[in-house]
Amino acid sequence: MRKSKFTPTQRLEILAQADAGTPVADLCRQHQISAATFYKWKKGKRPSNRVFLC
Repeated sequence: MRKSKFTPTQRLEILAQADAGTPVADLCRQHQISAATFYKWKKGKRPSNRVFLC
């Protein structure tokens, strides 16, 4: 499996920017990720999902 370009902390920071009102399209463009990746991270952000932190 390929190593992630972003650490779990960086992922949470990007998700926090979206929660603060930054448009998802802008975040994806800025960090060079797809919208699908962003929403996968968002889905994995739930406390019950430990996969996100690995």
